[in-house]
Amino acid sequence: MPVAIALLTNRQRVFMVKRPRGRPLGGQWEFPGGKVEIGESPEDALRRELREELGLAVGPLAPFGAYSHVYDLPDGPTHYVLIPYAAHVRPGPWDHAGAWLDADAAKRRTIVAGSQPILVDLAAAGLLRAILIYP
Repeated sequence: MPVAIALLTNRQRVFMVKRPRGRPLGGQWEFPGGKVEIGESPEDALRRELREELGLAVGPLAPFGAYSHVYDLPDGPTHYVLIPYAAHVRPGPWDHAGAWLDADAAKRRTIVAGSQPILVDLAAAGLLRAILIYP
């Protein structure tokens, strides 16, 4: 299942949202975004999701590879292909929906497993200043 996600950074921090309690992976943190609908490009899906979830319109999006992860969900294993796009943004009225996390703050939160390697790669690419290491 393809999922387009936003890597909203300001070089020192990255913006993440908390999954709702009572849903799969509830209470864990992830990048904003959502499923790519049939007939929709990942870029269009991400722009739609950011408008719907955060009321945010972003400028240019830079592709940031693709990541694959299988989650063991209540309905059984589910394969997701995460398609991230990086965008530099400034905090604004939309950021009440999540949190700006630096490396230390991210280490103190439970990050969904599929997002962890993306955080490491953000640091390696210089888009997040500190290297994040997970057990």
